[in-house]
Amino acid sequence: MSNTRRHTLYSARCFHCRTSHFNENGILLWPDKDAAVNAALEEGWLMHRGRLYCPTCIADKQHLPPKQRKKL
Repeated sequence: MSNTRRHTLYSARCFHCRTSHFNENGILLWPDKDAAVNAALEEGWLMHRGRLYCPTCIADKQHLPPKQRKKL
């Protein structure tokens, strides 16, 4: 008999470059989707139409949708 259980954990990933979000403490995985997205948004990531973009891709605005480029 095993004392292990399966758990589902979530991480936030940039839609364009596929970089995973690590918070300032090095945490990558979160217990639910909302926690993963909120952690990324708190550190400068952008959510646009259900897609997350990392700060690097935000700075290189060519990867963002045209309407979102104008807002930044």
